[in-house]
Amino acid sequence: DWPSLQDIRDTARLLAPHIVRTPTLAWNSPTIARRLGADTRLHLKLELFQVTGTFKARGALTWALSLTPEQKARGITAVSAGNHAIAAAFAAKAIGAPARIVVLKSANPLRLAMARDLGAEIIIAENGAEGFAIADRLVKEQGLTFIHPFDGRNVALGTGTLGAEIADDAPELDAVVVAVGGGGLASGAARAIKLLRPDCAVYGVEPVGADSMRRSFDTGGPVKLDRIDTIADSLAPPMSLPYGFALARAHIDDIVL
Repeated sequence: DWPSLQDIRDTARLLAPHIVRTPTLAWNSPTIARRLGADTRLHLKLELFQVTGTFKARGALTWALSLTPEQKARGITAVSAGNHAIAAAFAAKAIGAPARIVVLKSANPLRLAMARDLGAEIIIAENGAEGFAIADRLVKEQGLTFIHPFDGRNVALGTGTLGAEIADDAPELDAVVVAVGGGGLASGAARAIKLLRPDCAVYGVEPVGADSMRRSFDTGGPVKLDRIDTIADSLAPPMSLPYGFALARAHIDDIVL
């Protein structure tokens, strides 16, 4: 059940009171002209100015706003290396729900502080496998709703709003380049861009030492990595998952390492 353009537009209206419609900036400089050619026009989507500092707020809030009153009362949980923790805490605060968020011990202390400042209880996990196990226990034992960091329709709806903004703000684009971690941003944004600008190519860029989506494309299904080796901690989940993989495979032209 992939998001339609109407679904994405409806989600944008739902999120509008809570988030920033970040600018898409035309970036012109002699360096760009020299490296890419004088006729090349480059645009940057400045999502660093989003309310939590990253695109993650879009998917987390989309998920939170879909909860029933009973689910809100019980609260939410999430697993994160840092950025999603902030976004999930923000989303929980926006709907008035408690949040117990599992964060990897490698997370930047500033990110932990930001999530705590938003009212979340932080639980530290040694690694991703332990983090997901803890979150699963919280769901089963306390009835919390798990807000996934990168997979599922709610994530795609949220990140689709970002892709729609790019397509609306820069309608003559030939290609969009987007970072790939678990694929939540890339797949949702690509879906919206392809719906609005079918001829626009979308390329994902993934770290060499955390190339789960590239390997998934090569094998034809989601894969799990045995080892992660990259300093790009926000782009380093150990696996891709079925929904995000399928959406990415259908809408992203290629994954580049």
